Amino acid sequence: MSSCSFNEPVLQKGDQGNAVQLLQTCLHGHSQRLGILIVHDPGPIDGDFGLQTDDSLRSFQSNFLGPVDGVAGSITWSQLDEADGTFPYGGLDLLQGATGNPVRHLQRLLFAVGSDPGGVDGIYGNNTAAAVRDFQQKQGLPQTGNADGQTRILLGFVWG
Repeated sequence: MSSCSFNEPVLQKGDQGNAVQLLQTCLHGHSQRLGILIVHDPGPIDGDFGLQTDDSLRSFQSNFLGPVDGVAGSITWSQLDEADGTFPYGGLDLLQGATGNPVRHLQRLLFAVGSDPGGVDGIYGNNTAAAVRDFQQKQGLPQTGNADGQTRILLGFVWG
């Protein structure tokens, strides 16, 4: 198994950019799914790690047993992915071109089972599709490159 770079920057209050937008998107999704009492809304998804994003991150960290430090590091990124219950159990098929937390979770699962997606970036591109095909081949499934049906179920059994 090759090593996988999770491509996750360490983010904190004052940071700006696309990585902050991804963090805000993840937090917003958890806020919507779990409720604002568990994960506070991060405010606008504007790429600016301000007070609302900091508050949202800390509320997430306090409810998911991570260090409550307002820093999105490797532990927090992993918890954000694992807290997303939509994959593999939520019935959500993932296809090339998909983005977001479910894809990040898929990529982590693929890496864990020895099918390297090339990184955990939340983008279902060529490398992720190749890793899915590799996993499908190892499991005796049709090699479609899509994380659907039996592929989802087996990933859940193998790692879930």
